[in-house]
Amino acid sequence: MLAAHRAGRISCAILDLTRYEIGNVLIGALRWRPADVASQLDDLAAICPAIEATPADLRLAAQLASRHKLTFYDAAYAAVARERDAILATTDGRLLRAHLGTRPAVIASRLGSGA
Repeated sequence: MLAAHRAGRISCAILDLTRYEIGNVLIGALRWRPADVASQLDDLAAICPAIEATPADLRLAAQLASRHKLTFYDAAYAAVARERDAILATTDGRLLRAHLGTRPAVIASRLGSGA
C-alpha cells in the first residue's frame, strides 16, 4: 500500500483519532521510547493527512453503530470512509463482519494485481 501511495496510485488519509490510537500502541504495547513514537507520528503525518469527522460523518456513525452493534468510535472510522467513498483498511473483526472495512492484505493484493 505504501508503494502504491508513493507511486501516486492511491491516496491515504487517517481519522484524527488514529494518531492517538497508534501512539497508545507504540507507548503501551510495544514500549517504544517517546522520541521514537514522536518520529513515527511525524512520518505518519507526512504520508497520511489527518481528517476530522464532520457532523454528517457523526450522524452516519450513530446509524452504523446502532445498526451493526459497533462502538461509536469504530463506527466513526467506517462513516468517514463511506462519506468519502474510500476504503477503510482495518483488521477489526466487527467492522469486517459488517462489511464496513477491508483487510489491509486484501487491499495490498488488489493493488498488486492492478485493480
